[in-house]
Amino acid sequence: MANIGERLTEARKNFGIDIRSAAEATKIRSDFLAALEENKPEKIKLADVYKVGFLRIYAKYLKLDADRIVAEFRTNLSLHGGVGHRIGHRVHNGGEGAGTGASGMDSSSVFSERSGGFSLEKFLRSGGGRLLAWIAGAAVLIIGGAFAVLSFFDDGEEAPVASAVAPSAANPQSYEFQLISKIPQRVTITDCYVKGGGAGPRAKVLDNVQVSANRPMILRARGVLEIQDSGNGNLEIRFPSREALLASTNANVPVKFKEEDASTAFKHSANYWTADPLWSPVSE
Repeated sequence: MANIGERLTEARKNFGIDIRSAAEATKIRSDFLAALEENKPEKIKLADVYKVGFLRIYAKYLKLDADRIVAEFRTNLSLHGGVGHRIGHRVHNGGEGAGTGASGMDSSSVFSERSGGFSLEKFLRSGGGRLLAWIAGAAVLIIGGAFAVLSFFDDGEEAPVASAVAPSAANPQSYEFQLISKIPQRVTITDCYVKGGGAGPRAKVLDNVQVSANRPMILRARGVLEIQDSGNGNLEIRFPSREALLASTNANVPVKFKEEDASTAFKHSANYWTADPLWSPVSE
């Protein structure tokens, strides 16, 4: 069975669309779409929730089963994110084929499939002592470095604070954004963020709400936005500046929307489109 990237590529080519045209239509960067088609989402240096949002939007654009593809993608993320990273990787009872872990320790001498037990004596004999010594040495270096920094700033000066700390991958920055409609129309806005990056319902910022003309609204979200409106560029979305989003260190406190440093307005001629707070818009 073709992988996700191959299915995306095949669908795009069947429509006779190039990557650049797809990027303009979905408002997703062309290199992000290329990474999805290459089946290398790790090239997208953003939280998994953004990758999931981009994939859902792209799959819908290509008339594929977005829910099925996203479910498969999340399963792949789960498998690659937390499985098979233990010391030794495999557990044996000893004898031929016994495994040696990344630390140089014989995993069969520490754990046993039959007993499931742990022996401190065997652990130390099989190389555990070297591992503990390495950990202790690293701890001394870290503590010593921290003490040196505190001593350096002990004369009344405050230690410098990082001025641009990106929100964590598991908990992207919440923010306020501005919505302006040129005409009265019904609007639905979905926040693609899902807590933990797993499966779950996505929040509706607006759910088929009647919006008045030329009356700005301030709303809140956390992820990429999916917008459904009447199209023809009659709806504009503006975010806080990218610098303000990256500079905030508290993902649970929304970055305030300010007219003076807001991003260029997102708008689109289609009636189904997306807006990413961390990407500069290319309006149609």
